[in-house]
Order: sequence, then C-alpha cells, then structure tokens
Amino acid sequence: MLLLNSGRVEASWITRGLVNRLKVTTLPGQGCLSWTPDNGPRLWPGVTMLSGVCVILVLTLGQAVLGEEAGYRSYKLVKVDAPSELKLRAIVSGRDWVDVFSSEGVSLTAMVPPRHLAELIRVVKSQGGKITVLHEDMQKVADEEYRERMRHRRRRAVTTKEQDLLTYLDLDKQYAFQDKILSGSSNAHMVKERIGRSSEDRDINLIRISADASGQKKRTIFIDAGIHAREWIAPATANYILYQLAYNASSAGLLRDFNWEIVPVLNPDGYRYSHVSSRYWRKNRQGNTGSQCIGTDLNRNFGYPQHMPSAGGSSNPCSDIYSGPSKLSAPESRALKNYLDSHNDTIVAYLSLHSFGRYILYPWGYSLTATPSDAAELERVAQVANKAMSDDYITGSSSKALYVAAGGSDDYAKGGAKIDYSYTIELPPGMSSRYNFAPPTSSIPGYTSEAWNGVQALARELAKVTAIAAPTTTKITTTTTTTQKPIPVQSPYYWLYQWLKDQGVILGK
Repeated sequence: MLLLNSGRVEASWITRGLVNRLKVTTLPGQGCLSWTPDNGPRLWPGVTMLSGVCVILVLTLGQAVLGEEAGYRSYKLVKVDAPSELKLRAIVSGRDWVDVFSSEGVSLTAMVPPRHLAELIRVVKSQGGKITVLHEDMQKVADEEYRERMRHRRRRAVTTKEQDLLTYLDLDKQYAFQDKILSGSSNAHMVKERIGRSSEDRDINLIRISADASGQKKRTIFIDAGIHAREWIAPATANYILYQLAYNASSAGLLRDFNWEIVPVLNPDGYRYSHVSSRYWRKNRQGNTGSQCIGTDLNRNFGYPQHMPSAGGSSNPCSDIYSGPSKLSAPESRALKNYLDSHNDTIVAYLSLHSFGRYILYPWGYSLTATPSDAAELERVAQVANKAMSDDYITGSSSKALYVAAGGSDDYAKGGAKIDYSYTIELPPGMSSRYNFAPPTSSIPGYTSEAWNGVQALARELAKVTAIAAPTTTKITTTTTTTQKPIPVQSPYYWLYQWLKDQGVILGK
C-alpha cells in the first residue's frame, strides 16, 4: 500500500520486470486523478480517497495497479526432448499456451504457464519424450533484465551512438539512435525514410546507407529486425551493422559494391509493449475483430504461397503465433511487402534478424517437401556466412532445420518479391540459455560483432555472383548489352567481366 498525500506525486513500481509510473493528483470532491504514459489522465478507481489521502493498493505476486496481470510469475522455461520430430509436433499441436522459444531437431525450449505444466508433462510422457524445467520463474529473469537496464540508464542519462550499441534501447531511444546515426559520418551517405505506419500509427523507419549522395542505382542488401517484439538482440544487431557501415572506414568496399537498406524495428508497437508492459510479447498490437486478444504474429502473416495458419501458425487470435484473419492483414507486413515489391529490381539479398538459437535459414518455411530450385546455392552462401561467424550455426531450409512455419517474410521475399538470396538469421544465445531473447548486456558486443562478420562475408560473396541493370544516368547513350552468366573469380578474364558489369554492358544475375 502506498499513501499519497494531497497534491501531485509520482510513484513507481515493478511488474513484469518493467518500471511503471503513476502520477496522482487529489481533486477535492472528485477523488484521485491518475496519469500514466499509456492511458493519460483519468479518474482512477484503483486509487481510493480516504480523508484527503490517495491510497493505492498494490497487489502481491507481480500484480499491480492498472489491472496488470501477474506478469510471468512461476511461468516455467522447459526443454522438451521427443523421440522424433513427428512426436515433437504432436506435443505442441493444438496447445497455443506452449510458447516455443527455440527448436532444434527433436528438441525445443518453451515457456509454459504454471496452470498447464502438469498437462504438458502428461503429454510429453505419452509421446515417449522427456521434459526438463530449465527455469522455475521467468518473471525473475525479466526482473533481472529490468534491473540491469536501470543500472545502465542511471549511469548514462545522455548517451553517444557508441554507448547506445552496448545496451537494449527502448523504442524512443531506438528512434533517437536512428537520428543520431544520420550525422557525423565522413564514410557514407545516409537517409531515413518512413516505409509505413504501424497499427498504432508509429513510424516504420528505414535507413539507407550508400557510398555517396549520387543516388546511383546499385545492388542493394536489405535487412530488417524486430519483427518479433521480444527479440531485443535483433534490433541491437541491426544498429551495430548500421554503425559499422556508416562509421568504419573498412566498410568502404561494402559500400562500393552495394547500397544497404536497414529497418531496425519492423514492429514498433510490439517492441514498445515488450519494454513497458509484457516482456515476452511477440506479436504486433493490432486489434482482432470478435476477440479481446490483441496482435498478429507478423512472421506468419505474409501468406506465401497462400494464407496457411495450419502450417506452423494458428487461427486463434489469443495464440502467440496467430497468423491473422488473412494474408497481409497487418499494416507492418504490408509495409514490408510493398517496399520489397517496389524495389526488387535492385535488392539482391534479404536478411531478417531474429533470435534465438544460432541458425542461418532460407526458404521454404511453409512446407517440409517443397525445395527452392537454387537450394544448393543458398546453402553454399549460408556456409560462407557461418564460417565467418562461430562456425556452429545450423544452416538449411527453415522447415527442415527448424520447423514448418508458413507466412514468413523470407518466404515472401524469395517467392513473392523474387529476391534470389533470402535468409533468416537466428542470433545467439543457444537453445538452452536462460537469457533467451535478450542476453546480458555484457554479451551484446560479442554477439553483434559475430553477426556483422557473417553479414560482411555474405555480402562479399554476393558481390561475386549478383548484378542488376545498368545505373541510370542523365546522359543519353546507345549501348549494346548482353546477358552473361558470371565468370568464375579464378578466371584470368574475371577482371574484364567485372569492369564490363560495372559499366552496365553486361546485365543479369
């Protein structure tokens, strides 16, 4: 219980491992007026007026004012081992309350509400599997993350770009970082562009990085992060890649070969919500007709080749993997789809950053049996990136290496937008880590630099095997062009091939 005297005060409490703030003003004859960042000013029934004093009753077990749930108190992080992948799928099928964090072969880690633990144990045993509780209380993990973030904020009220790379930024600080990164580089030209608006009308921003301001049409590598709100290491990695491209002089070759387009937070509403209300929130924050449950899993919403909730998604709006009522029903999905479609003449690679589990995945995710015609080439380039990182990432099509999941952005990028090289990178830590989506801040530099090593290696490999149409200029010329398969780099004529390609005489990928 907090007793707030007459006048205006501000109180803070922790629920779901996050800070919540409340300003209370006593209004004679009316009661207690409260104000919160989310709800604005209102007469609040949770604050009681007793003899001119506002009384707040703060419930125990993480349940606090504003009617918040009890967070993740006593939610379990479990590891499930099954005799086969078929039996593993049977264990989770139809159980939307099993929140799968990561999967590998016949094993997965998941968060389970305490009221369903006994049922899951029974189902796992009936399938001949084994279940291990890795962590007894996921709220404690969230609380630990919160305390670490608060210590970092107290140390640095105002931060530099470099300091921002060492922590997990909330949405406001993400937007601020995007503005900071635009100025001060002598190595690159950068432009910020809004490619769409979220369901709650927030900006979905793209940062374009190029060698100069000429606007030359050039091969482009597109990267997005934060499609799943809780995967904080992904936007942190996107920020690091942005910084390295813009401020590291050794990136000059990468900027000579490519333009880069990066969306650090594709799901701004969900990302913010994971910081201010529900730490393990995954979806966007779009309302669902006929349901009180909020949100669509954006990475089940792209609908390539069609809307398939039964293939690794869900038709239940309350599920964390809800595919939406129809394909591209979420504004965030449509924004990305529209951008890829309108720029697929220059985008030669699409990379989507996720966590966690150490994977480099490529299409198809929608089917165990369908295989891209160029799967061998996708695997070859994935192995190049893997070797530049820790060389312990699992590579393969997402349905075979991870699990079937229709509606992913990587499937759409390749099949819908016709971008040849399309990958999802699942960032560290490993599957059994208790830190899951946000490793300790002390781990951020190691994980982000490892990912950067892989992205550089992938880009250098793609520089050898991709091409686009000739750069557009204002000078009118008559040029005879041919389409030519790439000459192997070991050929004595490779230098001539590369020069002709740069001049726009040779076209084709």
